[in-house]
Parts: sequence; structure tokens; C-alpha cells
Amino acid sequence: MASNRRSIRWVVIIVGALALAWWLWPAARAPRPGPRAAGGSAGPALAAPAPRHVRVADQPPPSAVVIDAVTIDKAEACEGEEVLVTVAAHAADPADDDHLHAVVDGVPGMTVPLIAHQRGPDSPPPEVIVFGRGDTRATAPVPAFTVRDCAAARHLAIAYRLALNTNAEFELEATVDSAAGAPFVAASYQWDFGDGTTATTAEPRVVHDYGQRPQLAVYASLLVQVTARAASGEAVLGRRTILFHNPQYANLEFAGVVTLVVELTPRFPSIVDGQVVQGVRLWHHQAAPVRITRVRARRNSSVPGSEPVVTEVPVEQVLGATAIPPSGLNVKLTLDVAAEPDVFSVDYLLEGESAEGYPVESTFSVMKPPVPTADQHVAVEDPALVEKILLARQLLGKELVTDADLLDLQRRGAFDGFKPATDDPEPKLPPTYQP
Repeated sequence: MASNRRSIRWVVIIVGALALAWWLWPAARAPRPGPRAAGGSAGPALAAPAPRHVRVADQPPPSAVVIDAVTIDKAEACEGEEVLVTVAAHAADPADDDHLHAVVDGVPGMTVPLIAHQRGPDSPPPEVIVFGRGDTRATAPVPAFTVRDCAAARHLAIAYRLALNTNAEFELEATVDSAAGAPFVAASYQWDFGDGTTATTAEPRVVHDYGQRPQLAVYASLLVQVTARAASGEAVLGRRTILFHNPQYANLEFAGVVTLVVELTPRFPSIVDGQVVQGVRLWHHQAAPVRITRVRARRNSSVPGSEPVVTEVPVEQVLGATAIPPSGLNVKLTLDVAAEPDVFSVDYLLEGESAEGYPVESTFSVMKPPVPTADQHVAVEDPALVEKILLARQLLGKELVTDADLLDLQRRGAFDGFKPATDDPEPKLPPTYQP
């Protein structure tokens, strides 16, 4: 009996030693779940892809942030003049460089135009903070510059906003402050969008799509510049920094998932002949096409207490293909409102795999637009806004107008010269507007 117990003990010891050796010897361990052959079925493991994308839990501790230099484009400036501050930095581990982003005197960006102004004796000097992976950070002062007691001749300010229901389409507007001297009348505006593209417009407004910007880091800091030129040749330069978060890069970096970019056309669909027709463009930042292997449709009901109904849908029935190239794929989806009156939206949930073996995910919806009724609406109580809505209906020849319609008309200058007169039931068209 003792001999049997000793034999069992030795077997346990030997098995334990082998297990420990297997664990400590990296070459003997099976690789953690990761890239597989593009076919989706079990097969020989692929070599690790070139980009470094590791789950947060598997990443090493973040490395330190090092600020290499903080420079300014001028040593002195008038009150209200721009001083361009440029930050150069790196991470101690070069693999962490793609996480770096900065804040200059409270303004996000690696290159930031600061407005020069006199600071009080108790005001802290401007400072640069550079953030890295894991919220590591480093600080440095902005080089001192002299603010002279003079007023900048003119100043050009750039305002921007993301267009409603878009991925990265921005509306930019330039405004020249003509407080000093004669009013400034611009004949043209030369735009540099900071992503390698430019444009020249006669109006101070422009629309630019940043959706195609390269996603090479978690954040992208782009300096927008515009030069307004008068017929006399006088020019005024204005600059503005836009800091972008790159979600597709971040999702791959932090979660190892390729997320498709979704663009909807039209942005605000309508019901025509009992149907909602929604165009969808899907694209991505991978070098090779990605394969979609599964599509589920989730129907959401407007009936109180109803649960969504999820069904499997053939991939080609939805997309017309099984692969999405980097250039994108355009699909058209329909929600038959007459046949499904209680369904207010259908969500499409896509799953697939990239050529490197990363999982691919995306979600987009086809929605029945809400139609205002006597019982379901939000009343507009501002008389001036009511007049602007009535005017927009005249200009566009539409029964219903959206906030996007009003913003678009505003951007195009349709309301220039329009002064609301609440006692006038039919506002007149602005004299400067030409459809």
C-alpha cells in the first residue's frame, strides 16, 4: 500500500514539474487567441501583423513622456495678435508615441495659436502639458514673449462645428474683426485644412470632410489656417487647432477590433411611398479588404413593453457582397413602414474578420423619421425662430424643415439681411439670397 502511495506521489510530482516547465517555457505555450487565417476556420496561425495592437490588459506599464522642445513663432506681439506655439515630444518607449497629445495653456493640440494678452501679476504663465499612454504626462513652460501695448490691426477668428449626423464633416466659418480702421471686405478666402488639402472660396464659410484623415495615432492635431484677401491686396491670416480622436485606431489599439466607418446618405431620410430608403457607405483603414461573416437585424418596436426581435440575415442580402475594400462599399437598405407599422428602426449588426485575423464589427440603423403631429411635437415658442422656419420652408419648397436645413441655409448666407418682424405673417426673402 505504501509503495502504491509513493508511486502516485511521484506521478503527481512529475506531472506538476512538466506543467510548470510548459508554463515557464514560452516556446511551448500555445499562443493566446489572436490573428487566425482569414478563412475564419481553424488553420495555421498567421505571423503577428506589423502594427502593434495589444489589449490593454496585456500591455506593459506606460513609458515616460519627454518634451523635446516648445517653440513660438515670434518673440513679441501686439495685444490680440496670434502667437503660434509648437510642441515636440516623444515617449521613452517609441511604441507609445501614438498616444501623445498636448494641451497648450488650456487649448488642446500640438500646434496651437495663442492670443497674446497682458497677464496680471498673479496669473500663472502659460504652460504645456503633454499626455501619454496611461495618463502619463510631462509639463514645460511656454517660452516667454513680450506683449506690446499696441492693438493688432485686424484679427481673423475661425469657428467650426460638426455637421449633424455626420462622421467627420465640419462647417468652418471665418470672421474678420474690423474694429480698427476701415471695415474689411474680403474678396476671397484661402483655406488650408491641415490635412494636406486646400480650397479657395468667395464666401467666409466652407464645408470640409475630415473622415479620410489618416489614423496613425489615437489623436490627430490639425492646424486649420485661412487667409482672407481684400481686393486691395490686404490679407489677414487666422488659425485654429482642431484635435480629433481617432476611434478606429483606438478601437484596434485598445481592443484589437477593426471598426468600420459608417456614413449615412441621406443624413435625414424621409418616408416616400411608405418606405424609408437609407444609403450606407462602409469603409475602413485597413490595407486589405475585410470579410463580413455574419449580419443580424434587430427590429425595435414602438409598442410599449415590446422586446427587440433579432434575426440572422444573409450577408449578401444586406451588403450585396461579403468583402469590404478600404475604398468602401455602398449599400442601400429599406424599411417598409407600411408593412411594419410598429417598427421604428432596424439595427444591423455586422461581424467579420480582417486579413490579419482581427475581429471586425460595425452597427448602423435604418430609422423611421418622427413626423410631428398635434399630439407628438415640440412647440417652437421663439417668434424669430418661427419666422426663420417659415422662411426656410419658402426657400426650400418643403413642408418640413430640419435643424440641418436651417444650419445649411445659415452657412450659405440665406438669412443674411433677414430681420424678423413678428407682426409680418409672411417674412420676405433676404434681398441677397440667390437659390
